[in-house]
Amino acid sequence: MAINQGKVIDALESICKKIDPSEFIYQFLSAYGAAKTTISRLRDGSRNIANTVGDTSVKKQLYFRPVDKGEDVYACAEALKSESVIAANDIRFVVVTD
Repeated sequence: MAINQGKVIDALESICKKIDPSEFIYQFLSAYGAAKTTISRLRDGSRNIANTVGDTSVKKQLYFRPVDKGEDVYACAEALKSESVIAANDIRFVVVTD
């Protein structure tokens, strides 16, 4: 399935303005075409391989960590990239947001 860059950008702008922060990662994945079943399984924890409460991760795809407002997202992302869960699960993308 081809991704329409304009639609993705519009969807991301919309979710950043309107949603509950706890829903961000699920809407983000949806904007990029993740299957509804994958998102449902992440929500219920059956597909989430994250090793920290509050984080969300899909094997061989991405690891998402929300941080508190004002926390250095760049430093957090750099630290997260060196955690064993990233290499052990072939994570391609690390996403950190406040």
